[in-house]
Amino acid sequence: TTLSTTQVAALGPAQIAALNTAAVAALTNDQIAALSTSQIQAMETRDTAVLHATQVAAMGTTQIAALTTEQTSILYASGALPLEKLSTTALSVLSTTSIAALGGDQIVSLSTAQVAALGTAQVEALSTAAVAALTVDQIAVLSTRQVVAMETRDLVAMSPQQVEAMNTAQIAAMTTM
Repeated sequence: TTLSTTQVAALGPAQIAALNTAAVAALTNDQIAALSTSQIQAMETRDTAVLHATQVAAMGTTQIAALTTEQTSILYASGALPLEKLSTTALSVLSTTSIAALGGDQIVSLSTAQVAALGTAQVEALSTAAVAALTVDQIAVLSTRQVVAMETRDLVAMSPQQVEAMNTAQIAAMTTM
């Protein structure tokens, strides 16, 4: 027996937590989209792990923002949650290993708010290719602490346009390295 979208939306958080992984994996995109933030947060780790990319894509911004840190990490690691959909809070807790694995195409997909939310250890973990791929808008929002966290080889790899986008505080931070 399959529940309708309205019936799934009416389930309480405890009932959502009681669903088995097969039931969660079988939820339709419409059913996922109808879940409240408390229902999303009530999903067990094992249930979050079986969500497909299409199900995650059906989630709204509020639902994505409501994901717990553990849920976010699981979904990102599985490839079901694209980087650009991560909240600034979720992005700020990604491991430096995850950040180091980002390619230039992934870096340019980040919003300026996401770039600004990166911790200094995360900025330090960026590959030289990832730093070279940052847009001028992304460069402009880097804090002085983030600039100081960059490796010398990363700064050397910056294009003239990227350097031109830096403000005086960022440039001054570079000279203190």
